[in-house]
Amino acid sequence: MKLSWLIALTITLPHSLANDPVQVLHQLSHSSPAVRAKAAQTYGNGCRDRKLRRNFRRERSAQAKFEQALRDREAMVRKASIHMALCFGPEKSLGPLSSLFNDSDSATALAAMTQVAHYEHPLGVAPLKIWMESRLDSCQSNDGTFRERCVFSAYALGQAAQHEAPGSLIKREAVKGLTPFLVSAHPKTREVAAVALSFVGDQREADLISKLLTQEQSGEYPDKNTDEVLEHFKALIAKLKMVPVK
Repeated sequence: MKLSWLIALTITLPHSLANDPVQVLHQLSHSSPAVRAKAAQTYGNGCRDRKLRRNFRRERSAQAKFEQALRDREAMVRKASIHMALCFGPEKSLGPLSSLFNDSDSATALAAMTQVAHYEHPLGVAPLKIWMESRLDSCQSNDGTFRERCVFSAYALGQAAQHEAPGSLIKREAVKGLTPFLVSAHPKTREVAAVALSFVGDQREADLISKLLTQEQSGEYPDKNTDEVLEHFKALIAKLKMVPVK
């Protein structure tokens, strides 16, 4: 990192300016990536502050600036701008956030998926499922390129659909996205897919996890999950058997 960036990271806006959403947004156009990243963090903090959040969340120009920051040429700025998403809520930020799932910087992509998971909102199902389908070959193999995203996308998909009514179309879409991950060569991907299915599935998915458990126990997968995880699978199966098909 250039020295100027390191210096900029230690600089904060004067308190009076940091309390002004317009002044903070203005810093998103600064020539220094570190200053832009700091501004994104500051703006997100403003939306979380009990005294400031009303003004920060109501600032009309913020949405456009947020989306611009998500497209910044520097990964540090794109990642920091995800902190602003809370200012706009899932309805206005999930679409822009999903554009980062394929970001060239894996940490930025994971941060975007993390925010979508934290929303626990059904609008996250479609973009996550699309990403999972687009990377299915990688996620079913032991390829490490997208490994973390494969694992976390499965978790985030379960989180996004979990509060919908049993048997809802949204939950069934989540099931469709998760099921192919149960046959991944990567053990953690299989584990997390099974856990996510327990959030959104019913008796039908109990059979899928039972099949996975048998495959794991028979040594079908060279990289098997631990005995502790296999015991957890049994608990997931029992839980899903209690959920009727609707």
